[in-house]
Amino acid sequence: MVDDHQTDRSSPIGSPRIGLALGAGGARGLTHIGVLKALNRHGIPIDVIAGSSIGAVIGAMYAATLDVEWVEQRFRDLLASEAFSQSGVRRIKPMTSGAEPGFLQWAARYVRHKFILNFADVRQGVLKTDRLVRLIEFLVPVRTFKELRIPFSCCAVDLHTGREVLMRQGNLIQALTASASIPGYLPPVPTDDGLLIDGAVGQPIPGNAAREIGGEFVIAVDVSLQSFSQLEELNIPSILGRISEISSSKLSRAQVDQCDFLIHPDSLNLHWTQFDQLDRLIDSGERATEEQMESLKRKLGQARGVKAWLSKIIGHIQFLK
Repeated sequence: MVDDHQTDRSSPIGSPRIGLALGAGGARGLTHIGVLKALNRHGIPIDVIAGSSIGAVIGAMYAATLDVEWVEQRFRDLLASEAFSQSGVRRIKPMTSGAEPGFLQWAARYVRHKFILNFADVRQGVLKTDRLVRLIEFLVPVRTFKELRIPFSCCAVDLHTGREVLMRQGNLIQALTASASIPGYLPPVPTDDGLLIDGAVGQPIPGNAAREIGGEFVIAVDVSLQSFSQLEELNIPSILGRISEISSSKLSRAQVDQCDFLIHPDSLNLHWTQFDQLDRLIDSGERATEEQMESLKRKLGQARGVKAWLSKIIGHIQFLK
């Protein structure tokens, strides 16, 4: 795939190009903002960004502006907006504190409360795509990949084929909508090439995506669940929901190995809809990054040394030719 043109903003000569892989997790992904604030404070340049789901949205916001303070304020503005009030996100609540119910668990709660939810209906999601589009348009100040200031990609999965799709050109809003379309909650997004769903299904930690767009030293931010609470009820929806949680968590852990450095903030095991916890999540992201900053700088220094050594060897070989 050929990339749209984007402004070159490379790390200093002799340094590896730093890629940031922002993971999926709904509201828990607000910790990404805190991570970006800490990296900026310490002068760690971000050359490329890849994201899945909420990581894609925040990644695109930063790639468009290179201004994390703007990203934070824009999210505050969103939570106070009419667009967010009408989105329907607030109607979806966790079943218990600290739990992360899957779609079937959420549906079962509504059935128990005598709400009508017809699974045989033609609807493909509880929420409407156009509401998600309005939220993304509110947050992201540009409409195409070409307008971004650094290379960026976002991940989705083709529902027909099961293959992972890396999007990095064309219509940015459509790409972000696909990357954030949580199965069951939001309908799949049709494109010329397939039917796309949430990138978290295939790449909850998009480290490989960051490498594909030029990241040589990839920093991963994992906002997946860190623990599971005991199931209150044992039934088909609760068991299937827990299986989905475990699978997603294990996939995230496996993909961390594709990256050079991991930041795993305490995301408080929040439900993906709990955006009202913005301040706590941003603080958690900052704190986790600050705690690991010396280790990160040390690893970056080692990577710079290796790259400089390889550059000398390659230069010597070319001279001999």
